[in-house]
Amino acid sequence: MEPFKQRIRIELSKLNPQYPAGHTWTFWSSPTMKTFLALFGPANYLRLKEADQPMDEETYREAEDAYFAAISECILDTGESTDLAGQPLDLSTPEKARAAFASDAIDVELLGGIITDYTNYLTERYGSLLKKAAAWSGSTVGSSGNGQTAITSPTPS
Repeated sequence: MEPFKQRIRIELSKLNPQYPAGHTWTFWSSPTMKTFLALFGPANYLRLKEADQPMDEETYREAEDAYFAAISECILDTGESTDLAGQPLDLSTPEKARAAFASDAIDVELLGGIITDYTNYLTERYGSLLKKAAAWSGSTVGSSGNGQTAITSPTPS
């Protein structure tokens, strides 16, 4: 069953001022954690490669497959954006997302940058939600009277 996808429309130039103004994409605002983590696939590969611990070929292929699936799940509409030939940019399936990265008609650096900035947006959003969750948990911060800060939790009744 397909999860409910709350949508968020973001003007690309608000993600990063370097992106063209007037282009609004629709993203999945709260992807599952599995989908969110799949967006880091290529970065994980590079991080491991730089540490002289490259992924084996099968693991890399799985991470790459998950990455393109995550792109197709998270980018719901590319709005007015087109490839260099003027064709609409379609990332609606993992196969189409993979083909976009292999196409000479697509500015792959720009596309990768948009996905990275969307991932950063999600990371900041999740961080903010975690801070709110900690605040809602009932923990309080206050002075213990001896000049030190104490963090306390409410005692169960």
